[in-house]
Amino acid sequence: MFDGLELLDVFGPVGLVGHAPGLISVEFVGPSAGPVRSSQGTETVATVSYDEAATLDGVDPLA
Repeated sequence: MFDGLELLDVFGPVGLVGHAPGLISVEFVGPSAGPVRSSQGTETVATVSYDEAATLDGVDPLA
């Protein structure tokens, strides 16, 4: 996530993933762990930073 994000861009997919409990895990990732403000003014919380985020199959998505 990043400051100025659109809430629907984050929580639309999260709502969809909620229909497959136990199959997919979701982690909120931001520049640093902590609050991230959306363009609508609502804050959500990144649980880990970009640097701390787990990689998928050992591939660094930011490399």
